[in-house]
Amino acid sequence: MRFVATKAGIYSLSVNLRIDGADMGHFGVVIGRNGNMDANMGIHAIVGDASDQYDNLVTGGLVQMQKGQYVSVFVYASADTSWHLDSECGFSGAYVGPLTSEGFQV
Repeated sequence: MRFVATKAGIYSLSVNLRIDGADMGHFGVVIGRNGNMDANMGIHAIVGDASDQYDNLVTGGLVQMQKGQYVSVFVYASADTSWHLDSECGFSGAYVGPLTSEGFQV
């Protein structure tokens, strides 16, 4: 999945994931810019000791983007291979405003 910036400025991004059947290790989600899935370079969340029923991962934040740049959602597991994402997952991205010398304006 990709969200592409239609113009330069600040964007509000968020993701809500439901992970089913997770029962070992930790799980994470990253909203990474331009294919970068490094959790230290993007918006991320992590959950450990996942339930074998289901767990939720939710994260969001503001990102400065240039026109044509994109973000993608990456999900990872440290050890478990039997989990799956449920259809109750969601993503949102919205233009907030242009970047100015004082920050951004709405």
